[in-house]
Amino acid sequence: MIQALSLLVKLMKNLDFAAQLSMDTNLTSGNYIPYDRLSQPNYLITAGILISLVFGYAYAKNLQDRFSKLKEQNTSSDIKISLFEKTSWIAIFFGLTILFTGVLLFLGFVFSKSLLISLILTMPVCIWMWNLIKELMLQVKSGTIKEIDDYF
Repeated sequence: MIQALSLLVKLMKNLDFAAQLSMDTNLTSGNYIPYDRLSQPNYLITAGILISLVFGYAYAKNLQDRFSKLKEQNTSSDIKISLFEKTSWIAIFFGLTILFTGVLLFLGFVFSKSLLISLILTMPVCIWMWNLIKELMLQVKSGTIKEIDDYF
């Protein structure tokens, strides 16, 4: 058993050395194809988290203030979504896109493909959640708010 493990370790070292030698010869022979990898993806991850949290808090606080005003007035007036709510909503998902891009860069993916996959992941969620918020606004306007269990 010990001999098998030592043989496995020697084999792994030889494979690692062969891979390193192959990479070094590719670098010196000009066969290396550079790709656009960001050197510090943790900055993107941090920026994405901060943008999403700040604008998410602003959006939630704005909705909370709006609903408390409607509750005080006891009226179901026309509820329109303001420009601030639209831009903060877009900023939330922009931050999530940056966050996912940074995570994929950290895992070794190329920037352009990471950005594309991040957009593909966040866009359906953004549209779905926006439709839920619009439906909530319509329910508040009509005065009949569904339970959360009715959605699932």
